[in-house]
Amino acid sequence: MKFSDFGFKENPFAITPDPRYLYLSRGHEESLAHLIYGAGPNGGFVLLTGEVGTGKTLLLRSLLAQQLEDVEVALILNPRLSRREFLATICDELGISYKGPPYSLKHLSDRLAKHLLEIHSAGKHTVLVVDEAQNLSPRVLEQVRLLTNLETSQHKLLRIILVGQPELLQILDRKELRQVDQRITARYHLSPLNQAETGAYISHRLAVAGEREDLFTPAALWLLHRYSRGIPRLINTICERALLAIYTSGKQRVDARMVWRSAKEVKGRKAKRKPGLMLGVSAGLLLLLAVAGGWYWYDNDQSRSMDLSMESQSQPPKPVKGTSAEEVDKMPQGGDSTPQAEVETPQQSRTAAGDSQSNLVEQPAELSQSPSVEQPEVPLQAAPAELPEIAGPETDEVNGEAATSPHVEDKRSPREIELDRLFKQPQNSFSSYQKLFQVWDESINLNTASHPCQQAPEYGLRCLSEFADWKTLLRLNRPLLIRLKQDAQERLLFLTHVDGDWLLVDTGESQGVVKLEQLKRYWRGGFVMLWKPHAGLALIGQGSTGEAVTWLRNRLSLVDGGELVLVEGLDRFDTALKTRLEAFQRQNGLDADGVAGQQTQVYLNNLQLPSGTPTLAANPVSGER
Repeated sequence: MKFSDFGFKENPFAITPDPRYLYLSRGHEESLAHLIYGAGPNGGFVLLTGEVGTGKTLLLRSLLAQQLEDVEVALILNPRLSRREFLATICDELGISYKGPPYSLKHLSDRLAKHLLEIHSAGKHTVLVVDEAQNLSPRVLEQVRLLTNLETSQHKLLRIILVGQPELLQILDRKELRQVDQRITARYHLSPLNQAETGAYISHRLAVAGEREDLFTPAALWLLHRYSRGIPRLINTICERALLAIYTSGKQRVDARMVWRSAKEVKGRKAKRKPGLMLGVSAGLLLLLAVAGGWYWYDNDQSRSMDLSMESQSQPPKPVKGTSAEEVDKMPQGGDSTPQAEVETPQQSRTAAGDSQSNLVEQPAELSQSPSVEQPEVPLQAAPAELPEIAGPETDEVNGEAATSPHVEDKRSPREIELDRLFKQPQNSFSSYQKLFQVWDESINLNTASHPCQQAPEYGLRCLSEFADWKTLLRLNRPLLIRLKQDAQERLLFLTHVDGDWLLVDTGESQGVVKLEQLKRYWRGGFVMLWKPHAGLALIGQGSTGEAVTWLRNRLSLVDGGELVLVEGLDRFDTALKTRLEAFQRQNGLDADGVAGQQTQVYLNNLQLPSGTPTLAANPVSGER
């Protein structure tokens, strides 16, 4: 089998940790942010855990692929070592010469400390990264703790990042290792992908390898998530086997039957179940959901995409235990004719529901408790007077259509755009990203070789790709790309200004206005926004020091309506600052985790906008959500 036969340059589902294939789901983006924070000048002792195959090593490779300035990295991939071997391996990674074997702990520690002081004096810092850290023995973990004591009066000489499986948490929970556990300044647990993320993950890998993003039917994607449980490594192996099934069968797309057979081959008897009582009911509901278009979100722009509101409100029923090959054939394949569902009496529905509870496959807690995103009807704030007039479309007396005036500078009102027309023609999404970046700086010229969001740090910017309600977008108050959805198609709409119920937008080809009511018919909460972090830090929390912490204190001083007063000397993140930050987050409906992440920093900037910050409206929505 040649992958070029499918239009791919290479195998899109190879399990090697290639940073190009990193899909930034919510969990993976947070994990990478923690790793970058740990490797930064204000990092400390960071812990990242996750189940086998969730992508921890790929995140490490992506971290090392970052342009980390003035950073020395010691990477240990096999930590099943003695204390002496562990220190010797660190010295080898950093190019430190030492005597041995036999190794002397004192000699190795002295040589390492001397080297770290030299690096610190040169204005650089050193990071120790340990993969598969669950293999560290308690004695070596205690040695890791001792390494955190290598410090000056103001700075740690060695930043430490431990990456491992959940067993590492149980090891650190031991009484004799409580000193190690207390030294950890930031920790994150990476969960498997949910249903929507699984579809977006597959679309992303297909887009990187080639252009075939519609290779799997909706039913196949849904079944893929069931058998893989959202674990990327299992997704890759099942998908790769499914490609072989296409090659041998001569079909154009992977259907549910192919996924079932591929999962059976990959997982063995684990994928073979006895038929369940509710197969017909489940298949009928799946058909209805497929027709309704609530399956998943494609991510055509290689940016993370999660339909949280759709997932929480119209989650497909969990499959019954034991789906045989013949039964899988009855599942929806996308585009097939839809058989009429039998009408059940209320008593039959209650009986069927009770039977299904005993036959459903249980999912991990983090998959079964997806957060929902409410979208209440919220009146918009008035736009500033200097915005172009967009009070409504101007009608052409001849043909009855909206007059065309694509230029914002035109004295006439811009024409009204019909959003359903966007889905009838292809879209150059790169053009939309280019315009979003140029709102911040007209000189920005993006490179088509990589995704725009990966280029954002080069310009001092970050991408915030999230799901939220309309009120939250107004509170963020930045120009952004709105993700529109119709069936399996997705389009980007550049939202530049708001004026009452009229929105000034750019499709990538032309400018115009749309009504908020029309927008909400195609919008499920997805958006991509640019923002500018202070001092380049996407996370400010425990262990942070320096200018970023001073900025955070100054911003919080504005919460009670006070003036912005520069506070000198308070450049360490302490307990009192964390308490103030948590109070601000609760007041604004954010997760009160005591860490100034992306949305928190945007909200803090909105207290007094920095010069040159583009906005949607002069007066964003304020107060509690």
